Amino acid sequence: MREFSVRPAALREAAGRLAGLGQRLGHGLAGQPAFTVAAPGWAAAELLAEVAAATHRQLTGLGAEAATTGQGLVRAADTYDAADGRAAHRLTR
Repeated sequence: MREFSVRPAALREAAGRLAGLGQRLGHGLAGQPAFTVAAPGWAAAELLAEVAAATHRQLTGLGAEAATTGQGLVRAADTYDAADGRAAHRLTR
């Protein structure tokens, strides 16, 4: 069986990076108009506008997912620390 180690500080650091990314993607675009496509007279202008709107929605959704993943990493680090603390307490009895 292979040994492994958990570094809660590294999990929290990654969570912070994901939270920042989520903020920039999700909240940075929320409330902003979708990308505009200036293509008057182009046969594909309507399609380009739909693609731009879909891209905007996708990036906003990815931001929310990044934030949720970051929160999950914090919970994992907290859970690991709590379990480690309980184990250490049992060993010192």
